[in-house]
Amino acid sequence: MSRFELILLCLCLGACSADVPRPDPLTLAGLQNAGFALIRDGAQFQEVVVGEALAGEGYRARVMPDGTLGGLYHGQSFRGIWIFTEDGRYCQSLTADLRGPASACYWVAARAGEIRLIPAPRP
Repeated sequence: MSRFELILLCLCLGACSADVPRPDPLTLAGLQNAGFALIRDGAQFQEVVVGEALAGEGYRARVMPDGTLGGLYHGQSFRGIWIFTEDGRYCQSLTADLRGPASACYWVAARAGEIRLIPAPRP
């Protein structure tokens, strides 16, 4: 390997391993200038979201204080579970297991009684 190829390889490896800043969830959702604020900790989540109803296309659920949620998903009743992670994500499942296709994680944004879920990678 020539010296030039070695330098090029080092530069490529450095670029691949560099820390890339994560985009802001509010910006990803187009909410950065809409008055929404991210829910960042469990106490804030308890205050703003627990006991409230969440709704989306084909989805309605109530988030309960005991870590469960229940509602309708495309007309079918479900009883699932939720957690709020240390890194500020709300993860839920339409079943009693937080793994699998019935589960997902979100960042939560709120504004004057309005709650928005922004899809997030699983921790």
